[in-house]
Amino acid sequence: MTTVSKTDLLGVNPETIEKHGAVSPEVAVQMVEGVCAKLNSGIGIATTGIAGPTNGTTEKPTGTIYIAVKFKNEITVQKYVLRGGRLDFMIRAMNSAMKQLKELL
Repeated sequence: MTTVSKTDLLGVNPETIEKHGAVSPEVAVQMVEGVCAKLNSGIGIATTGIAGPTNGTTEKPTGTIYIAVKFKNEITVQKYVLRGGRLDFMIRAMNSAMKQLKELL
C-alpha cells in the first residue's frame, strides 16, 4: 500500500509517516484503526512492510513488517523480519497476522 493509500484510504496522519516512516508501528496502528472505522468493525488487521527485493535500509532491512491487530478496544503491534522472496514474505506475513489475532482473541 502506498503512502497516498495509507493517508487517503485509511486516514493515516501524514505527519506520522514523516516522523516515523511508512513502515513503523505508529503507522500500523493508525492503519488498523482506519480499516476498522471504514468497515465499521471491531476487529481488523493491518500490515506495513518492505517485501523487497529492494528498498530495505540498515535500520529497516528488506523483510521488515509491522502487523497491527485490533479486537474491540485492544490493539497489538508486532515487528517481524521475514526472510525469503516476495511470495514467501506474503505467506509468512499472513501466518504471523493470523497467529497474532489468535493470541489476542
